[in-house]
Amino acid sequence: MFFPKINCQSLQLKTNINHANKKFETYQKTLVNDLAGKIKRSLYFLLSTEVEKSGNKKLRSKPGEAPRMESGKLRSSIDVKIYTSGKSLGLQAGVFNGEANYAKMLEYGTARIKPRPFLRPVLSMYKQVLQKNLPSAEDLFL
Repeated sequence: MFFPKINCQSLQLKTNINHANKKFETYQKTLVNDLAGKIKRSLYFLLSTEVEKSGNKKLRSKPGEAPRMESGKLRSSIDVKIYTSGKSLGLQAGVFNGEANYAKMLEYGTARIKPRPFLRPVLSMYKQVLQKNLPSAEDLFL
């Protein structure tokens, strides 16, 4: 988190600066909590397009498109976590429970499957929004 460092002799001024820093820290945490919820909702919405069926054939997503929902396992496995370490605050988004172990293969592709990114585009969009509101937003995303 960003805290301006000001050296001063006045006790009243030090008290006011500490109070302002605490308010700013609360603002940062509120903003990051709100952002985490928006990221999760955006991913949920993005992964809501169902696999279409045409006769006996399933029409899945094309390379470059977000994966289509077949069982809903990927969508329900995504989580956004907020972490704090000392004075730093951050976000992690992804599949943490191991139930949708194919998420990485869809996101980045494999030798046989072209990528179907869903996480990086959403995080990139929100990172730009956050950088406008927090001075040290680049530290939030791992």
